[in-house]
Amino acid sequence: MVKRPFLKVCGLTHASSLDCAIAIGAEYVGFRFYPGDIRSISAWQASKMPSGNAVRVGVFPSENAGHILTIVKDAALDMVQVEAMAGAEWVRHIESSRVVCSLRCGEGLSAEVLQRLIDDWQDICSLYRVELGSQSDAELLRKLRFPHSWMLAGAIDALNVELLVHSLSPDGVEVDVSIEQFPGLKDMQSLLKIGSAMPLRC
Repeated sequence: MVKRPFLKVCGLTHASSLDCAIAIGAEYVGFRFYPGDIRSISAWQASKMPSGNAVRVGVFPSENAGHILTIVKDAALDMVQVEAMAGAEWVRHIESSRVVCSLRCGEGLSAEVLQRLIDDWQDICSLYRVELGSQSDAELLRKLRFPHSWMLAGAIDALNVELLVHSLSPDGVEVDVSIEQFPGLKDMQSLLKIGSAMPLRC
């Protein structure tokens, strides 16, 4: 079956960027809730940014599940994204259908260690996000097997998205800082180019 990977636009802080993401067909939109992070916004700010039918994802550091669920409610989020390396036990308080597990390829981790993380999270999440540290990590990524859908992240733009999708066959693609005018504000032309460059995959 041939289909287009889904698109997630993350690190949104401006309504204009969100509107453009929706206009080009982004199925997922992401908001960061990292205290002190330049792209972090409050639950109140996120709640004032409607997103149509797109899945709203909150990106969190390891934190108390109760606090995260409060933000999920206040910001009208559909899913939460957390780092696999932060540990999985505290996330078990959140429905697995609402959890995105985020991993980074490279950083000295072997395929065996990454696969173990993927397997450890399979009953806790429903979607994986995998960030490439560099193009050389692609070979490592090809060795991994995912029990759920996964999205590719990390320095993706209109110039490389087609090659990466054809090479790695992700179920989805995330774009973030690589298409910004300045932190949190996405470049409209770059978003439009991403939308038109997204290829079909087998």
